Amino acid sequence: MAQEDLNQRLAHLNVADEVGLCRLAQDIASAADDAPRAIVHEWARGGRESASKACLVGLQLEELAFAALLDEAGHGPWPLRIMLLQSAVEAAVRQRNLVLLQLDALLLDASALGESSPAVPRPERVCDRACRLIARMLDVLGVHESPLHTESEFADLSPDDQEREMENWRKSNTRAAILITTRRYG
Repeated sequence: MAQEDLNQRLAHLNVADEVGLCRLAQDIASAADDAPRAIVHEWARGGRESASKACLVGLQLEELAFAALLDEAGHGPWPLRIMLLQSAVEAAVRQRNLVLLQLDALLLDASALGESSPAVPRPERVCDRACRLIARMLDVLGVHESPLHTESEFADLSPDDQEREMENWRKSNTRAAILITTRRYG
């Protein structure tokens, strides 16, 4: 959808028009999904030469083709399904690492996100929220690298313990591996 079309549709919608806003979101998602879905479909079901070309294009699409990769991975022979799932995993890991790299940079920002008051002597800071989001990204079914905590555990810690938690994250093997991988492979 062209920027001009998008701007016109937005201008004609009211913020309270949930149905209209949802319809616009669905139209945008559908338009954005058509080409990646066609490429992955050709990759999975096309002739040998066409599938090879589509594979090379599909690998460049990365997270843009994520939904299509997952859908196609449910069909066809296993060697191909595994290859499609491997591409989906690579896209998900790359995206996760890029988000973690952005969050990691915020760990040095101690700016307050709100105002202090007698009830809240130290408001949540940018670094606190970043650490909580990192914990959420790394929490896979409640399994996390010791001594790191989950997002909810981090929120329940005292401010001093939160500081120690951030220092533990900065020294963790998980963080080092993510930073090295993301900087190397983008």
